[in-house]
Amino acid sequence: MAPGKMYNMNTLLKRLEAVALRLEDIVASADTEDIQTVLKSTQALLRPDAFQAASAQAPFETSTLPPDVEEPVPKSIERFDDFVDASVGRYVELSRGLGGLIALQAEHVLDSFREQRKILVAATKTTKLDTPKFQELLRPMNRCVADVVELKERSRGAKEYNHLSCVADGIGLLGWIGLELRPYRHVDEYLTYAQYFGNKVLTEYKKKDTKDVEWAQSFYQVFHDLSSLVKEEFHYGIGWK
Repeated sequence: MAPGKMYNMNTLLKRLEAVALRLEDIVASADTEDIQTVLKSTQALLRPDAFQAASAQAPFETSTLPPDVEEPVPKSIERFDDFVDASVGRYVELSRGLGGLIALQAEHVLDSFREQRKILVAATKTTKLDTPKFQELLRPMNRCVADVVELKERSRGAKEYNHLSCVADGIGLLGWIGLELRPYRHVDEYLTYAQYFGNKVLTEYKKKDTKDVEWAQSFYQVFHDLSSLVKEEFHYGIGWK
């Protein structure tokens, strides 16, 4: 690269670095007027023609980019991720194998746990919310839970009705997230609800060469593993910042 080209690119990078440092200082002092001033200067600096001019002089090499760095999460979130991958993942895998309505309902269950993870992560970044704000935070998860139940209600008379009812009656286990004292007991309680129809599945298919028995047992395992996780990591509720 020619010295003149290197100089132009280095000059632009130095300007960017200066703006970044200034933004850090302003955010720390929370001066709204200063923020607006720097944002205007930043917009001028970052306008497309500024980069186009630099690019024309110095081709950009992607090999110089730093690798993507994922934001670290607390151990409790890591364990929750492991639980979803292993326990919920196994139940979803077997549900997909059975297909039809069972597979469709399992996708709603998986979405519910994914939304719950978002709540857990959000809680680590904020102080405890008041009830209305917390209810708003729960809204996406609750919509997924409603999808699980509604699918069962729309499928009365279906041959998979016992399967669908087992899951619909047990999906309330996700409500542990709103409790502050021994929330794992809530998970245990909902296992008993799931077992009413789940045991009917076990009885119907125990002498048949199907995956239905394994499927029911995998759903029960979700309760066992979540109860242990909540007991160890969220004994007094979710971890607000």
